[in-house]
Amino acid sequence: GFLGGRLMAGLLRSSPVRVTCLVRGASPAAARARLISVLQSAGLWDPAFAPRIAVVVGNLEKDGLGLSDADRTLVQGADHIFHCAARISFLDSGEQLHEANVGACRRIIDLARSAGNIPVAYTSTVAVFYSGREARDTVTELDRPSAASSDVASGYTGTKIQAEDLMRRARADGLPVTVFRCGVLVGDGDWDPQYFHYRLLQAFLQSRSAFVDDINHFDRTPVDYAVRAMIHLARAPRPDDFVYHLSH
Repeated sequence: GFLGGRLMAGLLRSSPVRVTCLVRGASPAAARARLISVLQSAGLWDPAFAPRIAVVVGNLEKDGLGLSDADRTLVQGADHIFHCAARISFLDSGEQLHEANVGACRRIIDLARSAGNIPVAYTSTVAVFYSGREARDTVTELDRPSAASSDVASGYTGTKIQAEDLMRRARADGLPVTVFRCGVLVGDGDWDPQYFHYRLLQAFLQSRSAFVDDINHFDRTPVDYAVRAMIHLARAPRPDDFVYHLSH
């Protein structure tokens, strides 16, 4: 994805780590080819990455993340788990998005626990505060969004609130968890043409019209800044802080 690919490239460029990536695919070879294709299309691929990337075939919506026993053992040897995958839709209901966005978090928590409490860095969104009754000008990292699905603006936002609640409870039970609430992420002069806000601005230009209201500003956050912050904060967490807002 837009963030995930850049996070992977950032990890590989900033240190000599090996990265194991869960990818959907018909076979390990197909999954690896898909990953490389995504990185190439975003201008992120470096052939030097190849020996430091392990690809495991899986599916966030399946029991056990769809991992084979061998791949599960490989993943359980990780020092950190970064979870920034999500199914994003502003039309689908929370029920339709639940397995991909909430069930997946539960499975990742189970995986981290089964391997001796691997630290988990979870990517959420500042949109958890964009609900009708909770909308306000200022929110802090200490603020907690309402878990009531009736309060949220979309099914997607509701699933992110539920996922945050799972992560918060896992942390209370002893799992090292970091939550990053990202704002609108944009590239440094190179937007992904599949990205929601790229398409939205393109629609404005083509239709010669746009909506204007008090909610829909474009507060843009450079994705390279977000990636650097995520890597730094995940590696050097502070004991009393586990939620960070990466938003301008």
